[in-house]
Amino acid sequence: MKEYPPQKIRNVAIIGHGSTGKTSLAEAMLFASGATNRLGRVEDGTTVSDWDPDEQKRGFSVNLSVVPSEWNGHKLNVVDAPGYADFMGEVKCALRAADLALIVVCGASGIQVGSEFAWQFADELSLPRAVFINRMDRENADFNGTLEQLRSNWGQKCVPLQIPIGSQQALKGVVDLLTMKAYVGDKGEQQDVPPELADEAKAQREKLVEAAAETDDALIEKYLGGEELTQEELAKGIRAGIMAGSIVPVLTGSATKVFGVQALMEAIGAMFPSPADLPVKTDGDAVKADPSGPLVSLVFKTAADPYVGRLTYFRVLSGTFKADSQAWNANRKTAERIGPVYRISGKSQEQVSQVTAGDIGAVAKLTATKTGDTLCSKEKPVTLPPISFPEPAFSAAVSPKAAKLGRITISAPTSPMPTAVSRRGPGRSPRKGQASRVSIKGSAKKIAIAVATGITEKAVIRQIITVVTSTAEMAISGANMRPFSRWRSSKAAGARNIACVSSRQKATFSGSVTVVSSFTSVSPTGSSSMAATMATSPISTEAAALAGRAAAPVLLELVIRKAPQKTRRARCGPGVQD
Repeated sequence: MKEYPPQKIRNVAIIGHGSTGKTSLAEAMLFASGATNRLGRVEDGTTVSDWDPDEQKRGFSVNLSVVPSEWNGHKLNVVDAPGYADFMGEVKCALRAADLALIVVCGASGIQVGSEFAWQFADELSLPRAVFINRMDRENADFNGTLEQLRSNWGQKCVPLQIPIGSQQALKGVVDLLTMKAYVGDKGEQQDVPPELADEAKAQREKLVEAAAETDDALIEKYLGGEELTQEELAKGIRAGIMAGSIVPVLTGSATKVFGVQALMEAIGAMFPSPADLPVKTDGDAVKADPSGPLVSLVFKTAADPYVGRLTYFRVLSGTFKADSQAWNANRKTAERIGPVYRISGKSQEQVSQVTAGDIGAVAKLTATKTGDTLCSKEKPVTLPPISFPEPAFSAAVSPKAAKLGRITISAPTSPMPTAVSRRGPGRSPRKGQASRVSIKGSAKKIAIAVATGITEKAVIRQIITVVTSTAEMAISGANMRPFSRWRSSKAAGARNIACVSSRQKATFSGSVTVVSSFTSVSPTGSSSMAATMATSPISTEAAALAGRAAAPVLLELVIRKAPQKTRRARCGPGVQD
């Protein structure tokens, strides 16, 4: 695929409710443009965008996927995003890489919950929108009913650009109201408008002309003067209305039968905005899509590739992203070594020398860069707004599968909690939020513990535990720990009672203990009852070194917090994409 200037690139995110045919539409566009020689099916797991084994097994998209194609001298970068609410973060990432959101709505089901979310996310970014009424070949499909629903929910700016020829089993193609030509069959053969649709097409075109004329004073004067707008003037007015948000064109067809797909791609090239039309606003000057300007690019996805490793997807907003160069990460304040640069199509990667302004590419093995970061020129740094991810709907814990894992309940005596020695001097409590730290020691037969203590109402003690074996001796050592009172661990499944009597220099837990990663809660034993939470985290190099040559060590994090008097289950958030 050749290199295109920004004026000839179209970045379109296909979003909407789950199972409305978004992936099928992206596949149909690839097939119609000749990018693929056969039409893949979601049910068969043969689509280009749903290449992940989980997606093929479940029959729906889990990750966003970039699938570019070429049509009439334009490059169409289609970003296929998931529709289910579990993967809304991927939708927000896809919208940051696009210049227009194409919301897919089922012709039989109409607007659904995912459709509302898609509109809301695009509205938050003030992104131009279009609607594709899909599945017009299905039973109970109703174009006019769905169109009225769109107008009722999203306003009269939803204007049809196409109308279907027939519906349900009688669907044959679509009529394009701009050119007043019919696109018939899966090849999109252009024909005259069927006589039975002539009146309806004329009435709908009049509404389209009126909406287009309102975008320009010269056009409205010509329209009110009774003169007919030319096709070029009409396309210009529709394009201006889409960019301003005053027109939301409504297109239609059937993705699985490739009906209306050619007309959709014609509309994308002729009327949808290009990167050159939409400068990106920053704290300083607006960033324009100029290949000769300073480099500004946004990282909108980070993935793990089995062959190249960490793969970073980016959209170039300005300048040229070159292979074997350096880029400045404005968020992390560090330079990144750029190796090979790729053009992505599903899971396929084509190595290229550079990616120019307006286009989408990927680079492997960046060390510090994360999703939402800005890669730019160090001489002219620019920080783009980060990607705003949805708040988690619920919390969950992950624990490893292993035999004979029990739960450990840790409680404290009714006496006051121990104090830590801080830099303020021996015997004095640290300031609020201050903590003392203890060195890490351990061996292949011990559990290495790093302890940070503080005297605040919230996080009191944090311990990072490397579990070498399920039955081990536990050792805590450090000169900065004041004497503890007697601590005890209640008997849990697969664990014995253990106790620790600390001295000035050393405290030791001994006995046969089974350590787990799970939520635990404690029964109140006094004013200083505590609840413990264990959550898995990646094993570090230091922890691995402490573990020696032990097989498959696991790094766990134990957080002890002050709890109220009644029993409580600790919580932790699942986090969002890196």
